[in-house]
Amino acid sequence: MTGVLKAARDLANSKRVAFLVVIQPSVIDLTTNYTISYQDFAEYPEYRGTNLTSAVEHICLQNHISHVNLFDTFLRHYPETLFFKGGDNHWNDAGQDIAAQETPTYISENIFNSIKRKTDTQR
Repeated sequence: MTGVLKAARDLANSKRVAFLVVIQPSVIDLTTNYTISYQDFAEYPEYRGTNLTSAVEHICLQNHISHVNLFDTFLRHYPETLFFKGGDNHWNDAGQDIAAQETPTYISENIFNSIKRKTDTQR
């Protein structure tokens, strides 16, 4: 994953395009909506629901890649209501709405402001 994210970042940089990784939490780590869930891993003391999202976030931090980790956001918004149930592990409309609110907020507060600061200092 490190190589993929670094290559994507470098390509975006070479094209002078802002690059953002949106880290989607797994339905398994937040809900009981899927055929397996975090409850199935209760016997493993090392298991944390954030293991997957934190790993990607760590890669982003180490490599100066802008990112939005939606785990905590989904956790605060009743995650059982944000994913389809049964065999479908995708976000439902409510989950997509939450991501669609959080992501542009990050872009506005971090990426656009960073570009504006760079432009202002170049003047």
